[in-house]
Amino acid sequence: MQRTYTVLLMLLTPFVVMWLWWWRGRTEPGYRLNFEERFGISSVVYPGGLWIHAASMGEVAAAAPIMQVVRNRFPQLPMLITVLTPSGRDRAQALFPNAEVRYLPIDLPRAMESLVLRAQPLACIILETELWPNMLAMLYKHKIPAAIVNARLSDAKYERYMKYRNLFEPWIGTLAAVCTQTNEHAARWRALGARMPIVTGNTKFDIIINETQRNIGKQLRAKLGADRPVWIAASIHPGELQPILLAFRDLRMRFGNLVLLLVPRHSERFGDMVKACRSERWNVALRSRVEGDILTDIYIGDTMGELQALYAASDVAFVGGSMVQKGGHNPLEAAALGIPILCGPHMANFREVIHGLSDAGAVHTVRNDRDLESALTRILGSPILRADLGKRASAWVTLHGGAVARTLEALQPMLSGAVQQLQKNKEMAAQTAAEETAAIDKETVATDDGEAKPKV
Repeated sequence: MQRTYTVLLMLLTPFVVMWLWWWRGRTEPGYRLNFEERFGISSVVYPGGLWIHAASMGEVAAAAPIMQVVRNRFPQLPMLITVLTPSGRDRAQALFPNAEVRYLPIDLPRAMESLVLRAQPLACIILETELWPNMLAMLYKHKIPAAIVNARLSDAKYERYMKYRNLFEPWIGTLAAVCTQTNEHAARWRALGARMPIVTGNTKFDIIINETQRNIGKQLRAKLGADRPVWIAASIHPGELQPILLAFRDLRMRFGNLVLLLVPRHSERFGDMVKACRSERWNVALRSRVEGDILTDIYIGDTMGELQALYAASDVAFVGGSMVQKGGHNPLEAAALGIPILCGPHMANFREVIHGLSDAGAVHTVRNDRDLESALTRILGSPILRADLGKRASAWVTLHGGAVARTLEALQPMLSGAVQQLQKNKEMAAQTAAEETAAIDKETVATDDGEAKPKV
């Protein structure tokens, strides 16, 4: 099965390259940068550390609290972060400027082994659902302990992985730990071959509110107009913009100074979003271009890594990817900041989170522009309701924290082993260097009459 997978991937690699370089790269140039890393060709300045793989921004966000504690607890351990997307790379570099950040190679044996040999990792942490057979095979081949944290399996991925269970099961069984978000996800990983999955919870609950980002949000709010209500629609996909604009048009009749803060999920959508808004005759401002006071109807967040600041500038949030069947996006940053949350019905990727927030009375589900307009009218029209919803959301997030501590407890043997091995490697290197120095010191130099004397 592994050989068949590898051969098929080799045949598909030219198309993967074309997709990355031509299709994604033409709208998002970041895909064309550092392209050699997609084949395992890259320098690793600090080999012999901890390798963390987080596919994109969402996984980087889930990894961030774990990585922060690991960095504080084991500062001597170098850190390599691999990602799949430019947005994930930018986010990782912003959060951890001292870590090395690289693209994960295409899952070909030689490419993966090239990265492993260059990085020489002592342990590997994989986020959520990233299963690459040849990556796992190389970790096993080179005796590198690996763990999956914040592990989950959506309905679609679980069905797909179970269909090809023979490909994944041997490698999942070799993992040092599988730390899952819920009991349901633990059962799914067990069915795929995980030996003893541990329910540690969702690390995204342990959100670190960046005070710098919060202050940026306050400053933005002042520029937009402190007396103007602000509604943010975040992580928006195609198919969601039109109902959002329809709801905004109706809301402006009730709240004449309302500002809509729009943030597309993918940066290549910035241009399309601007055109769509201007075609509706709205005044549009871009975050990357506007300074000073902002007199606009719609403000588009076209910068990366500032979603927390944009949430902090808002009164109420709609979380995108949920009115279309994309599985929804993470509502926890908005909740932690105490902002009322709206979402569509398609939140399969965050099912447990939405159920919990809903039970706490902290989230409203809307199905179309009319539902959206109605819910926003109630929330924006009542400061008391808005404050109550925000308090319920932040309290629920605080109540369900602690996943990072439980995850690190499960990873402690693996991380301690990596640190011990790092120390052994340093001692061996120091001993080798000392022996080489001693050998040089013992060399003799010939005298003029052919005799030898110790070198001074």
